[in-house]
Amino acid sequence: MLPLAAAAPRRSSIGGLLLWLDARSLSVPGPIASWGVASAPSANNYPTYSATGLNGRPAVIFDGETDCMPLPLIAAGSSWVAFVVCRRDGGGAYGQILTALSSANTLSAGLAINDDATKGPLQASSASTHIRGGDFATGQARILTMRPTGFTQHNASASSVSMSSPFTAAGTLSMLGAANSSAPSRFFTGAISELRLYSSLTAGQEASIYAELAGKWGIA
Repeated sequence: MLPLAAAAPRRSSIGGLLLWLDARSLSVPGPIASWGVASAPSANNYPTYSATGLNGRPAVIFDGETDCMPLPLIAAGSSWVAFVVCRRDGGGAYGQILTALSSANTLSAGLAINDDATKGPLQASSASTHIRGGDFATGQARILTMRPTGFTQHNASASSVSMSSPFTAAGTLSMLGAANSSAPSRFFTGAISELRLYSSLTAGQEASIYAELAGKWGIA
C-alpha cells in the first residue's frame, strides 16, 4: 500500500465537478510551473510543491509575493460551489486566496484573508459588496467553501457568512493564490492542498465532500 503522501487522487463520485486540483497528483519537490490546468506565467510566479506541506500531506506553497496559478476561464454559472483546502502562513494583512474574474478581467468575486477589523479575518467580495467572518489565524488549516451567495469556514466558530444579495456576476474562476487585477500586491501566503469547483450541490453533498476532505487532509 502506498503511503498517504504518495497515494494517487481518486475522482469524486459526486457529479457536477468542473475543476479539480489535488496536490497529491504532483510528485517532484520544488518550484512548479503548472498544476493540472493551472499554470504560472513565469518562473518568478512559480509556487513550490512540498510532499509534507500541510499536516504532513502534499501541498502547493505560495510565497505571498508573486506566486500564482492562473486558471482557464471556466463558465461556472450562478450556482457554482468551490472548496479550498488551505493553511494561512502569515504574510501581509491581505492575501487573495481565490479570485473569480469576468471575461473582461474585472473582479467578479473573491475569497481573501483581510486583517482589517471591519473586513476580516476572512472576506468574500464582489465588485460592490464585502462580507466577513471566521477566525483564520496564522498556522491554521481550513476547508473553505465559497459560492456566489457567501462562504463557509468549516470547523471554526462563526463559520458561515451570507451575502445580503448574491455576487453581481458569478462569472468565471481564473486565479488561485494570487492578487486580483485591482489589487496587484495582495498575494496569498500559505499552502493549498486541494481545490474543487462544482456546478451545483445539495446540502447533503456539500456535507459529504467536507467530511471526505477533512479526513483526507487531517483537518479536525
